[in-house]
Amino acid sequence: MGGFSGFQISGTYSKCFWDSTVNPTLPGIGNAVDPDVIAESTARNLQNRSTYIAARWDFTHETTNGSDDIWRFCVDGSTPRLAWAFLAGDFACPDGMAYKDFTLLSLVYGQTACGPGKDNCNGFDLDESGDVDLGDVFILALNWLAGT
Repeated sequence: MGGFSGFQISGTYSKCFWDSTVNPTLPGIGNAVDPDVIAESTARNLQNRSTYIAARWDFTHETTNGSDDIWRFCVDGSTPRLAWAFLAGDFACPDGMAYKDFTLLSLVYGQTACGPGKDNCNGFDLDESGDVDLGDVFILALNWLAGT
């Protein structure tokens, strides 16, 4: 039998990053320069949300780059993760559900008029009812009790 001859993946990609701190000699895909594969350093840009926003990545709690909420960024100093990987109510991420999440929700409890233009009160309106209320506490509790 012959060796593996390769395959082609259909689709497109744009504004992908690789860590030039970890591998400074890698110039891009297949050792060829590609304008959609961008070298960035870890501390300077890969742990900074603004790098990804400028590249038009669609994050939760922002609508400039769309409303699909594909990515989530906890705080500067971390790296982006796919939004579906977080449980509703994990506000203090990335450490999973904890008392801090309940505390953060309690600080905004009672906030009203959380429309899409207000990004659902920065994500605290979990049930998207328009208000941060008991429904949101219920969702947080369900995820917390699920052991996550």
